[in-house]
Amino acid sequence: MSNAAIYFHPDGYNTNRSKLMGRQAAGEGFLRGFLKFAAIDHLYAYIDHPDHGKVFEDFVQKSGMKNTNLPISTISIGNLLDLSAAGSIFVPGPGLDDFAWRRRRDNQRGFSITGVTHTTASFNAMDAIGSLLTAPVQDWDALICTSQSVRKTVDLLLNDHEEYLAARFGSTATIQRPQLPVIPLGVECDLFDHPADQKAALRKKWRDKLGIAANDWVVLFVGRLSFHAKAHPLPMLMGLELAAQELGEKAPKIHLIEAGWYANDGIKDAFDEAHQKLSPSITVHDVDGRRPDARYEIWHCADIFCSMSDNIQETFGLTPIEAMAAGLPVIASDWDGYRETILDGKTGILVPTTLPPIDLGQFYARLHEDELLTYDRYCGETCLSTAVDIRASRDAFVRLFTDAEIRLQMGENGRRRAREVYDWSVIISAYQDLWRDLAARREKSPEIAPRVTATSPANPLRGNPFHLFAHYPTIQMDDNSVLVKTNLNSDLIRQACALKMTNITGSYTRGSQLAQWIYNLIGRDATGLTLGKIIAGAKNDYRTSQGISPGREQCLIAIGWLCKMGALEVQ
Repeated sequence: MSNAAIYFHPDGYNTNRSKLMGRQAAGEGFLRGFLKFAAIDHLYAYIDHPDHGKVFEDFVQKSGMKNTNLPISTISIGNLLDLSAAGSIFVPGPGLDDFAWRRRRDNQRGFSITGVTHTTASFNAMDAIGSLLTAPVQDWDALICTSQSVRKTVDLLLNDHEEYLAARFGSTATIQRPQLPVIPLGVECDLFDHPADQKAALRKKWRDKLGIAANDWVVLFVGRLSFHAKAHPLPMLMGLELAAQELGEKAPKIHLIEAGWYANDGIKDAFDEAHQKLSPSITVHDVDGRRPDARYEIWHCADIFCSMSDNIQETFGLTPIEAMAAGLPVIASDWDGYRETILDGKTGILVPTTLPPIDLGQFYARLHEDELLTYDRYCGETCLSTAVDIRASRDAFVRLFTDAEIRLQMGENGRRRAREVYDWSVIISAYQDLWRDLAARREKSPEIAPRVTATSPANPLRGNPFHLFAHYPTIQMDDNSVLVKTNLNSDLIRQACALKMTNITGSYTRGSQLAQWIYNLIGRDATGLTLGKIIAGAKNDYRTSQGISPGREQCLIAIGWLCKMGALEVQ
């Protein structure tokens, strides 16, 4: 059995909306890929509202599905056992527990449950993952991880939760995990890859539309424009400005296209300020990335795609795959799933990233758990302590701007990789192999349904972001890390330090007198100082206006912020 009923709620698959999220783009792409490439003889949808059945049928009709005579059945929320006809249910999220509990009422071998990860940083996602150990999830169920980085985070969460459960209830209990296969998100390469003449026509169309000369250099970013919850633009903007300064006035003009959307005017204003102060030499173009023509055509206007993800909310990153499918070389941060999708030196260039030590993350996690930080603020605070190497960003831009041959070679390598590894025809086949394997496990594996369902009073699923995501960056500081001042352009650094987006109102991360004091302290020693000595020095010699010495967290926040701004770096 290699089929699955699709749990269909319009919110999970609808991209025609003002606030488009990555999970919706991924859901729509999966369903289109499933309808086009799945080898099935019956189409099933599981719905929890009668109106959703009609929406599903409309989606199918508009999808371009090859087999238009395929029978369609909708299964309502009260008829869970009917899922046995499909063999599995696909849930477009990590929530397997609700289906597992309801399945246990009748026949646990009736069908398999498969979910998929998106962000793993929210407490809701962590709760859903943690519930896999206490809900009656079986060996024939699966939570699909979209990258090895996500799989490692899931393992860390489950390991910590298992350790607590063993201590609380005894280590003799058998805890059944579902299967945790790694299957990446996919793209429909034909939507992005075209014959050379069509690419040339699209390139001219968009360059003429935006007023970009044929020989100018164009860098493209596609996605939600959110400095606190997606990708902070600072390393991209500073890297581009420094590249422009190095290449000089005789070089072609550099353009940045940001094809995305803003959640509100305040975020747009913050981006506008950053453009003016951090990249005054760069011509920036705003394009609504939600428009269908932009989503599938704008790629061919560009020479380079850039995405400097630095947020714990990110897990995979679909837009670099779309860029590769379009034949663009990619400059991206060495962060989470990016390091798996982008082959450094072959399909693009990965820029190193740095996190502060693990213990600072617990400080943020507790603030969020106590509801002193909203989820957006929690993501924003941890992001502002995450540094993307600005000099490496500059060097990557300079290298690709000045070498058209390597741009073309990386673009072609990426185009082939997208088709061979990430096209939906490949990904859907992997899904069907998984469902076939789960069906075999339903026949042979023993049932495990723990009767004890109590949850902890002190929730172990409020993870420390700098522990759970310690494998995202290239390096992570500890007390022996040596910090030195950088030799980056000091005026540019001052502009970065004064931005609204790096001095969020009420932020624990904003610039402070302590940050200036630490910067001056390190500047007095050309060889740099260890993190431990910096913190000890601040505790001994620095006092606030109230005569209070700073705590370790305050010192680490200031140091992380200075690294973020490009003022300090780990030697």
